Amino acid sequence: MNKTLLIIDPLHSNAYFYNKMKNRNIRTIAIFSNLDNIMPFNRPGKNLFDRQICIENEDVDAVIDKIGEKIDFVLNGSDQHLNLCEKISKKITPSLSNDPQTSHYRNDKFSQQELMKKNNFNSIEQILVDMSDLEVIDFSRLSYPVFAKPSNGGGSIGIFKADDPVELKEKLESAPQIVNFDPITHYLVQEYINGDEIIIDAFSHAGNHHIGHIYTYTKSTYKNVPIYRTMSTITHREMLEKASEFTRKVLDCCLVGNGFSHIELFYVRETEQFYLIELNPRISGASGVPNIMAESVNLNTQPDMLSDFLFSGKVEDKPVSNPMGFASSVLMYNHQEVNLESMASVTQLIELSVQKLDVERAPDLTDLRKIVVLAHDQENILKRNEQNIIEMDII
Repeated sequence: MNKTLLIIDPLHSNAYFYNKMKNRNIRTIAIFSNLDNIMPFNRPGKNLFDRQICIENEDVDAVIDKIGEKIDFVLNGSDQHLNLCEKISKKITPSLSNDPQTSHYRNDKFSQQELMKKNNFNSIEQILVDMSDLEVIDFSRLSYPVFAKPSNGGGSIGIFKADDPVELKEKLESAPQIVNFDPITHYLVQEYINGDEIIIDAFSHAGNHHIGHIYTYTKSTYKNVPIYRTMSTITHREMLEKASEFTRKVLDCCLVGNGFSHIELFYVRETEQFYLIELNPRISGASGVPNIMAESVNLNTQPDMLSDFLFSGKVEDKPVSNPMGFASSVLMYNHQEVNLESMASVTQLIELSVQKLDVERAPDLTDLRKIVVLAHDQENILKRNEQNIIEMDII
């Protein structure tokens, strides 16, 4: 039986996701709120999805009338318009919908920390800064260093570290003013946690949570801004089991019942404690690379978990604690051609842009020029290739 998926504002990994659905014979309809306000890095091609619908307002009944087809699952595709997605889902697929009344728990980063604190989980101390009121805020009362990011952000846009009140105020004054669709009206300024970043990609249906891939980032610092360098699949069994357990608690706490989740945690080694950084109610980004890495070590991808559920009502069990081999990716800011022929672990090169990077400013993930995906059954070979590729980058 054919299946039809409705996805609202699919900005992240959209080409990868569409091709995965196409390969599984799932029809995809994409709704876009306002294509003019989508950043070029995220803007979908006109050939993506079986049908694209552009809407001028968020009148849910009018949107549903425009769809005019039977829908089997409604999926959120961006950080910004979850509430619209959940209102549509509540009307056309009510048994597979989250509650629109609690959308803010799933897409508002300030609310997520407050919710964790309320439910006696570790939480990150924070203040919410009104960007129109910077002159009246006493930044000297904060403990430094601090980490700052747009409250409605995504893709590392506008994030930075500040070591003192002067630097914080200066960077807030020069911060980006818009992220996809929406103006940046508020910033989160949080205590700086010195921990390992653990990333989890998951799929949920009717309150059942399936963990597909657990991985970590490495970063360097450029102009006092964290710069993403690599992603690596975690293979340590105890860490995988602990992270999975904490992730399920986060999903329940944020009242996630259905859909994709891309979750970022801190793990503090000294105390062996996890902290939620943020939950993003969508597929992971980076042009599908985290899911490509998962597939290369025989773990579940988010699209495959969704496809399994749509066709069989259940998800094939591929234990996240049992990856077959090692996988990583190198995130590059070098627009020039690189020679990877001697790299035994390289499985894929994803070219994103040939435009030269402006190295006078700190880049974010939208500035990536290419991503190199690696997989191998010997970790030492993979790590050697990874380091060789990093040395080819320009920053």
